[in-house]
Amino acid sequence: MASHQHHPPMALIAAATYRFERPETLWTRDEWVELALLRQWSRVFAWKIGHGDRSLLRDNDFLQAGLRYTSVVFFVGCINYVPLNPEHFNLRSPDGRPHQYILSVLLHEACHAFLRMYGCLPECAACSEASHLDLMDQTGHGLAWQTLAFNVERSFNRLCSLPGPVDLNRRSAAKLEAEAGGFRPDNETIGKLFDGKCPITDVVLPQRILYQQVLTQINNLTNTTSG
Repeated sequence: MASHQHHPPMALIAAATYRFERPETLWTRDEWVELALLRQWSRVFAWKIGHGDRSLLRDNDFLQAGLRYTSVVFFVGCINYVPLNPEHFNLRSPDGRPHQYILSVLLHEACHAFLRMYGCLPECAACSEASHLDLMDQTGHGLAWQTLAFNVERSFNRLCSLPGPVDLNRRSAAKLEAEAGGFRPDNETIGKLFDGKCPITDVVLPQRILYQQVLTQINNLTNTTSG
């Protein structure tokens, strides 16, 4: 993939998301193989977590394999490294066993890495999208990250069956971003990314607004299909 100057954030997200959200019947054979490898890795990961395998965080080969499969399925194969410092992320319980949210942290950080490496920088003169869409975030958890994280979280839980769903901690990240002076989601964003409950104020949108958003999405889908 080319350097970041050529990839507006939302276009970058759309390209990556299209690959893993389209019907699985449209996936290529190679994509199916990579998904099967990710599913197999996820089952082993769940077993290690369930049995309190204390060697998990030291097993760099295993964690890198998971990142590689995740990168191919969700990030167009472009993520080669994500730092997972056990002390920084508090990935161990007091008795030394690995926490089950290691995978969620890996996906959370992979979303950051993907946008940081391949998305336009806020000062990019050739791209007005950052200021137009309020993507110039303060902590890296603005609209672009929230959109990508939502898509990855939803599709990972759909494609890979684990004892518990992965949670990329989007709500807390949204509050952190808002406190730093960025990310004020509008009603459409709240309805789409946060199930109608504002992550900043915890106010739930009226049902009529959510209903109108659903109708709009259906109309857009119908127009796209008929066109």
